[in-house]
Amino acid sequence: MDVIKNLRAEYPGEEAWQAYVHSFRPAWAQLSNQQAYLRTFGDEDLAVVLFGQMGEHALAWFDRPYPALEGRAPSAILRDDVAGVEVIRSVLMRVPY
Repeated sequence: MDVIKNLRAEYPGEEAWQAYVHSFRPAWAQLSNQQAYLRTFGDEDLAVVLFGQMGEHALAWFDRPYPALEGRAPSAILRDDVAGVEVIRSVLMRVPY
């Protein structure tokens, strides 16, 4: 089974993603060290969601390989996969918080 392919295919779309990001904006607005997250993730929406879901643990999560991602790290998927952002967004929208 190609987990990455399935995650990409099941991405719910930009409108759903933006609504999801919006739910984490209040916590993000309170963060004094936004720049560290922006540098690491390279995308404000990802930074907002990752901080909102994981807090300070998000920075470590990003570079750690996960079985749910076929043993790959989220950073590697974003770097190496053309549709990597959709894969990571799909994963994040499945995480209970």
